[in-house]
Amino acid sequence: MSGEHAHYLAALMKATNQGALAQYVRVSADWIVHRPTNVTPVEASGITLVGHTAYHMVVTDGKVKPGQRVFINGGSTSVGAFAIQIAKHIGAHVTASCSPRGEELVRRMGADEVHRHIISTTPHLMLDRFWITPKVTLCN
Repeated sequence: MSGEHAHYLAALMKATNQGALAQYVRVSADWIVHRPTNVTPVEASGITLVGHTAYHMVVTDGKVKPGQRVFINGGSTSVGAFAIQIAKHIGAHVTASCSPRGEELVRRMGADEVHRHIISTTPHLMLDRFWITPKVTLCN
């Protein structure tokens, strides 16, 4: 893959216990993926950390199962957008909060319900409504 743009998978960080702040890294070809042409290098550089964070919160810590209700605070943030997609892929019912500006993105990511907030107390009000069924509450 010499000369081609590529990024190693987030799993590499877990497998090697290494960070991401390096100009060069030596890895097995099994850990390399091609960067899609419609994704810039800057955009791609954040995918591993953001995706890993969302996956860890939804799957590892949250142990979300199909049919569960999940509330994601900050659904239009980078971690929130990944978390929505991961939870939906699992089969959870996703409710996400966002500002009015982020509503379209949150809906495109697949949230079943979107609650626009303007004041910072919204997450507390949402927790009162969903506290019975969710197994994970993601707060960014």
